[in-house]
Amino acid sequence: GNFLIPEEDYREGYFGVKVVGKSMVGDDGNIPDGSVALINPNYDKLIKNKVYVFTYKEETFIKQLVYDKQGILRLHSFSKEYDDIIVLDENELICNGRVIKIYFNQEL
Repeated sequence: GNFLIPEEDYREGYFGVKVVGKSMVGDDGNIPDGSVALINPNYDKLIKNKVYVFTYKEETFIKQLVYDKQGILRLHSFSKEYDDIIVLDENELICNGRVIKIYFNQEL
């Protein structure tokens, strides 16, 4: 069945995204494979260290937004097994919204 966003969490325009893969499980956070991320598409600006749904070069990811010492934007995975995705051309980066909440163990 479909996952229903709990009414108390829902705001207009919010949507759920099924999380696939283990790249966001690690010391910095835990967004497990098979969980559902609640996304708010109505964000004002990108805030570093927050987690967003990004599309970059036509691939879509849930990643943490970080900047390195040179000020280069990186899409960071919580798992140490994954390298950061370095965004050299911010024009190619589309932000689909910010992750508000994660739901575990939901059947989709």
